[in-house]
Amino acid sequence: MGINCLTVDIHFAGVAVGPSALPLIPLFDPHSELKFMLVTGSFKDKSHYYVHCVNIDGHPRAWLSDTPDGNALPEGFTAICTRGCAKQ
Repeated sequence: MGINCLTVDIHFAGVAVGPSALPLIPLFDPHSELKFMLVTGSFKDKSHYYVHCVNIDGHPRAWLSDTPDGNALPEGFTAICTRGCAKQ
């Protein structure tokens, strides 16, 4: 199964100044990152699985778990980051 996790950070980049009759316009700098995960394993019939996608310090983190608040992969599953992996 493939998991795509997109996160977007929006940073204040300044103010555009126009003619005096117009209000100041805030400018924002959107920054996005995408992470792709390949998860393999045997899905059990009538079981629930949860895909998580969170932004940690401006970087996406994606994973699969068998509980809503779980951080670990279900037993027998493996995950490989194929794009957007953290540099080590």
